[in-house]
Amino acid sequence: MVVRDELINADGALHGGVWVVVSDSAQGGAVRTMLGPDERAATVQADFRWLRRLDGDRLRCVGRVVRRTRQVWHTSVECFDAAGGLVGTGTSTFVVVPR
Repeated sequence: MVVRDELINADGALHGGVWVVVSDSAQGGAVRTMLGPDERAATVQADFRWLRRLDGDRLRCVGRVVRRTRQVWHTSVECFDAAGGLVGTGTSTFVVVPR
């Protein structure tokens, strides 16, 4: 994601809520690649840890499914700056139900 001026908080850093939205999208994207055609998923729990301030104008988050049962899927995410440095991590839980 390209960091734009309207996403910067009063302290001059990328707003924390933006990090959470991008991390949820990355994890949800990982889930969606594994859903059947008659399934849908929703985030029911999310946790994010900021490891350091994001410097630069890019944030890249990579989500993956780490465990799944029939209805409950657990995911993780790692977020990186433009240089590839780890700046944040998180986990989420998704519920998977019929469409």
